[in-house]
Amino acid sequence: MSQGLILVDAPATEAPSTASSSSLPRFHLRFPVSNNRGGLVLPQLLDTAERSLFECLRRFLSHAWHFDILLVDGTHTIAPETFLYLLVTSTWETNLQNLTRDIKRISFEEVRKPNAAINDVLHDRRKDLIFLREQVALGKSWIPRSVAEQLQAIQAAAEKQQIHVGFPHERLGDVLVQAQSLERFLMDSFSLLISSTIVLQATLSTEQAVRGQKLTQLAFLYIPLSFVTGVFGMNVREINGSPLSIWVPVVVLGVTLVLTAAIFTSHGWWERRFVRRI
Repeated sequence: MSQGLILVDAPATEAPSTASSSSLPRFHLRFPVSNNRGGLVLPQLLDTAERSLFECLRRFLSHAWHFDILLVDGTHTIAPETFLYLLVTSTWETNLQNLTRDIKRISFEEVRKPNAAINDVLHDRRKDLIFLREQVALGKSWIPRSVAEQLQAIQAAAEKQQIHVGFPHERLGDVLVQAQSLERFLMDSFSLLISSTIVLQATLSTEQAVRGQKLTQLAFLYIPLSFVTGVFGMNVREINGSPLSIWVPVVVLGVTLVLTAAIFTSHGWWERRFVRRI
C-alpha cells in the first residue's frame, strides 16, 4: 500500500484588531491547476478565524467517502490536481453548510429583535454567498481534461465496487443549486428584517403615543391650577388680608376646569369628524 505525506504551513491567525468583523478581509489560496486564468480557489473556512490549510485537510479527511475516492483504485496514485479539486469541492460544501446555518439562525431567531448589526451581518453573508457562487461556477466550468479523465476512471472503478461517491463535476453543480436557493432565502430574510423593523417602530410609536396621552391627562389637571395660581397668587383674605375671599380662586378654578374639559372634548370631536371626512 502506498503512503503519502502532505506538508502544510502553520495556520495564520489574525492580530488583535478593533475593526469589525465585516471589515476584515477573507483570505483564499489560488492553485494554478485550472484552465481558468485565475486558478483554482481554495476558500477560507467560514467557521474559523484561522487561515489553515491543515484544517481544510482535516475536514476533508473526516468524511469516510473521501477515503473511498482516494483508495478505490490501489494501482494508481491520484494526481495532485485531482486531489486539489476534491479538497476544494469539499471546502465549498462545508462553507455552504456554514452559510446556511448562519443565515437560518439569523432569519429564525435574531430577526425577532432587529437592529443595524443584524443588517450588517446579512450583507456580509450575502457577500460570502455571491463569492461562493462565482468561484464554484468557475471551478465547475474549467476542470482540466486530465482531472476529468482521472475522475472518470475513479468513478468507473467505484461503480464496479458498488461504491457511491460524489465527484467535483456533480457536487459543484449541487452546491450551485443549493446556493441559489439559499440566496432566495437570504433575500426573504432581508424582507423579513424590514417588516420586523417596521413592526418594532410601530410598537415604539404606540408607546410614545400612550406616554403623550398620559402627559395630556396630567396637563388637564395642572394647567388650570397653574393659571389660577398665577392670577391670584396668595392674595386672599385668609392669608394676607386681601379683599378677595379664598372662595373666589376656588370658583375660578372650577370654571377653568370646566372650560378646559370643554376645549379638550371639542378638540377630540373635531379631530374625529375631520378624520371621517378624509
